[in-house]
Amino acid sequence: MSFVSSPKLEYAADGKPRERAGCGVWVVRSAMVLLALISIGLAGYIWFNANLARQIARSGALQGIVLDARNQPLPEAVVYIASAPEVSVTTESDGSFQLRDIPSGKQTVIIFYAKLGQEIEITLDANSVTQVGTLVHRGVLER
Repeated sequence: MSFVSSPKLEYAADGKPRERAGCGVWVVRSAMVLLALISIGLAGYIWFNANLARQIARSGALQGIVLDARNQPLPEAVVYIASAPEVSVTTESDGSFQLRDIPSGKQTVIIFYAKLGQEIEITLDANSVTQVGTLVHRGVLER
C-alpha cells in the first residue's frame, strides 16, 4: 500500500485526533465496568464463605441442666441459641441437655417451656464443651 491510498488522520484544533463515530468505546467501557463489579461480587462471596467456615470451625458445645422454679428437673423443655435457632434440643427426663455446633463467644440461651421463654446470657468457649451447670426456668410453678 502506498502513502497515496493510506487513510488520512484528521486533527482537531487542539492537536488531538478526532474521535470516531460509533458506540464501540461505550461498549468496551461498559463491559469493563461490568467485569469489575462481577469480580468485586465474587470476592465478597468468597470472603463471606471463608468467614462462615471460620465461625463453624470455632464452634463449641453447651451442656447443662434445666430446673423449674422449685428446683425440680424440667423434662421436654426446648433449649436453643438465639443466634442459631435451627440448632435446638429437648431436655431429657432429668432436665439435662447438650447443644452442639453453636458459634463460640457471647450467646443468648433461650429455654422454652409451657409457652413461656426465658433468656440467659452465656459465653461459649471455642472447640470445647461449656458447662453451664443449672439453668432455672422461672416461669414454671405448676406442672
